[in-house]
Amino acid sequence: SNSKCINNDGSYSCDCDVGYIINPDQRTCKPCDPFFWGKDCTNECKKCVNASSCDKVIGCTECFSGWNGSLCNTDKDECTSNPCGNHSTCENLPGTYQCKCDSGYKSTTKGCEDIDECLLNTNECEQMCINTEGSYKCDCRSGYRKFNDTACEDIDECQNGIANCSQICSNLDGRYECLCYDGYNKSGEDCIQDQKTDEACRKISCQQGCRLLNNTALCFCNRGYTLINDTHCIDVSRVGLVHFVIPTKTNVRQILVVTILLVKIFPVHINVNVIPDISLLQRDV
Repeated sequence: SNSKCINNDGSYSCDCDVGYIINPDQRTCKPCDPFFWGKDCTNECKKCVNASSCDKVIGCTECFSGWNGSLCNTDKDECTSNPCGNHSTCENLPGTYQCKCDSGYKSTTKGCEDIDECLLNTNECEQMCINTEGSYKCDCRSGYRKFNDTACEDIDECQNGIANCSQICSNLDGRYECLCYDGYNKSGEDCIQDQKTDEACRKISCQQGCRLLNNTALCFCNRGYTLINDTHCIDVSRVGLVHFVIPTKTNVRQILVVTILLVKIFPVHINVNVIPDISLLQRDV
């Protein structure tokens, strides 16, 4: 039987089971039509949009993938099971999900794999590109240094002390070159005096170096030193100028240079017509 009898005051009635509806005779029950289910067949199967079938008793059955609930209308959050793997983010969608690779990675059949920005030339490096996991970094060739994260600038080896030239240092793009004064021959970073220069320079007493200029022997100082009184060399980092100037009758004035290193005083003649801002050269010892 698909019904039960309910005794009422002075009468009775028939109550159909779930999935059935009472016939017009009010005594027998018939199954729900294919498009309805539940108690007295009041629920519509058309609401089971995410199910493959509709049972007359329990309603929506065999929910499609990504859905659950009695009406198969509750979205299943597949991301809770972490289906995407490493280097990716799971995004839950109605009835499904999708995996999005992290920045610097691309989707493949094996999952999310690193993008080689250096190989694909999608980097912003000015000179050298080094691929890293999920990213890349820039570097510079020898003779250059990083200016910011991507750019490079030339290293002035002559100014920062990298070069060890004995006479003249010429900075070039990405490198440097050692040069020699006239009368010297280059040997690596050193300069060797030729015979003519050697003979002329023996006539004067230079503290450090001697060269020919228009066939005249002149003293010169190595890098980091300055020439005083035509023959002596003083470490420029240890030179102080006294705070007074001795006037003369001509336009030539004389200042006293005191060297801490040599503990000597040398008079130096400066033509004010050539260097009018002589005060700019003065500082305390």
